[in-house]
Amino acid sequence: MSIAIIGSGGAGVLTAGALLLDGAAAAGRYALMRRASGPQIRGGESAALMRIAARPLECDCGHFEVLLALDWRNADRFMDELPLHDHSVVIYDDSAGPPPAELEQHGCRVVALPLSETAKGIEHGRPNMVGLGLLAAMTTIPRPIMDDVVAQRLQTKGPDAVRAGQA
Repeated sequence: MSIAIIGSGGAGVLTAGALLLDGAAAAGRYALMRRASGPQIRGGESAALMRIAARPLECDCGHFEVLLALDWRNADRFMDELPLHDHSVVIYDDSAGPPPAELEQHGCRVVALPLSETAKGIEHGRPNMVGLGLLAAMTTIPRPIMDDVVAQRLQTKGPDAVRAGQA
């Protein structure tokens, strides 16, 4: 599965990507990830561009099957690097507003989900972690494996961060 996660600096894009990458490896999958970012000090764009498979990967596949947008700020800077097709699914946080008009040209399925609202229902919750849970489920990475990965990666942030990430 080829996945792109995008959002503005500080939205947790790269954290979610790194955790999904670790989860895939822990589940015995092969994965690769490229990171892209703009000037973070100004809230620039971030992207985690990944592939996850059951066999060794040698290159990018040329298009993304899933695009998870935590927000749309500066997303236009990535649209040329995010080839989508009519079988792609674009998932975005419904609090981020409507997606860019250029997504319509790809004919992909666009789904708004309450990532921020769901995160508010979790003490110390964050939309990127809600999105991570969704992507982990879509890639069939078992929940116990993701719980372990989150605990290992977030342990320095304290038990509240670990509990929220696992929730």
